[in-house]
Amino acid sequence: MKIQIKLLTALVLISIYSFSFPPLDEKDEIEKLRNKQITKEEIFQHIKYLSSDQLEGRFPGTKGDQLTSNYISDEFKKYKLTPYGDDGYLQPFDIYTQVELSGKNEFETIADGNRNSYSVEKDFIPLGFSSKGRIEGDLVFLGYGISAPEQNYDDYKDINGNDIDVRGKILVVMKYSPGGTEPHNNPFQKYEPARFKTLNARDGNAAGIIIINGPNSGEDNLSRLLYDNV
Repeated sequence: MKIQIKLLTALVLISIYSFSFPPLDEKDEIEKLRNKQITKEEIFQHIKYLSSDQLEGRFPGTKGDQLTSNYISDEFKKYKLTPYGDDGYLQPFDIYTQVELSGKNEFETIADGNRNSYSVEKDFIPLGFSSKGRIEGDLVFLGYGISAPEQNYDDYKDINGNDIDVRGKILVVMKYSPGGTEPHNNPFQKYEPARFKTLNARDGNAAGIIIINGPNSGEDNLSRLLYDNV
């Protein structure tokens, strides 16, 4: 079941740097710096508050998020900006912040006539964008499930360079990439997200995809169930 919440947010995007600052006093220094000109000191005070621990990360639907919306709205009023939202400076919209398992989630394999069943949240977890339904098909191991022409790398081709037919198959691919675990020196980094690998499988008309831990996955833990949309 997808959980949907409604929240209000200000009609601006403000770049918030991930600096750490000490807790703020109730009376911020912003009023001492406010004037008709935009100054770096005033901008700093805004960033200081919006990135403070007091707002608890500003996750949608939380107290910190509401404090952020109130703060930005109040600042707009002080700067005498014309409101264009549905409710003053605010505009409501829907956002998914969480997904939960519902119904039956089953996974089993049959090899040489032997049937093996696996337990959800212990042996496997559906991806947040998994569709409803039942699928069957032959398993095909496809490395990391990455096609990266600029790196002269393609898991969708065999050793002779021929395309691997994945139509109707259930692909088994490893997490991450052959680029190692160094995030700042990995040419395959943009190909690592599960969403990207799933899109590749869908484009090849595969029946499904199973993502497993590989040599670069660290501890053999299940991924978190997060909302995503492919």
